[in-house]
Amino acid sequence: MTRRLTSKQIRRMIEAPNLFLMLDCDGTLAPLARHYEKAVFPKRTRSILGRIQSLPDSNIAIISGRELAGIRKFAGMRGLIYAGNHGLEIKAGAEKWIHPGAKRALRLMKQLAFVLRGLLEYFPKAGLEDKRFGLSLHYRLLSRDRAEMLLFAVRSAVQPFVKAHRVSIQKGKKVLELRPYVNWNKGSAVRWLLKKYYRGKEVLPVFIGDDETDEKAFRAVARGISIRVGRSAETCADFFVGSHREVQNLLRRILSGREARSRG
Repeated sequence: MTRRLTSKQIRRMIEAPNLFLMLDCDGTLAPLARHYEKAVFPKRTRSILGRIQSLPDSNIAIISGRELAGIRKFAGMRGLIYAGNHGLEIKAGAEKWIHPGAKRALRLMKQLAFVLRGLLEYFPKAGLEDKRFGLSLHYRLLSRDRAEMLLFAVRSAVQPFVKAHRVSIQKGKKVLELRPYVNWNKGSAVRWLLKKYYRGKEVLPVFIGDDETDEKAFRAVARGISIRVGRSAETCADFFVGSHREVQNLLRRILSGREARSRG
């Protein structure tokens, strides 16, 4: 059973010789907005993350469903590791990696974007986020009945591609994610990053997220700490906090403790 995050686990994060914080963005670092384009990244959170990242034994990655360029612009911080499109594209410093299967699916994603834009003419309150290597269909502003109609229409339109194992669909919080059918997700990105930066090293990996798309990332840090934002009976996260504000408070405590630790 998932438990509320304890002081003992916070001490683990403060005292870890190497701390690797991996966080989702919307709903975790930033509050969810009624329309994704109107979301705001809190300045205080940005400041805390920057100070944690500046410590010699701490590292931060933001792993988001947003497009890589979009999440970097939204967060607005240099020096962090960014993984966009649920880990299909990753940037750390000057190095950028894109999953080969995502590259091959570019033409298909453009085709599906065209189809979905046609459907959305009948649902003006819904929005399509074209992320090149994936598509996010946002329907937060629709009534329940209209949302069900839209989801049925979309699933019917893309079903041939799903059956042909060319596209995968995953439902999130008032969003439907369409991605290339590749064996890759946020959990895969977590394992890739741990292998690249901490292979053979002692590290405490921590993942914090709020959505169904974060569940595989929770599993990927089984030897570390997994934290769900919002209580859920169906999560595999070990712990939970109540909101993105509690995430900010947690980050502040980590910063204060690790700064004091670095001063000796």
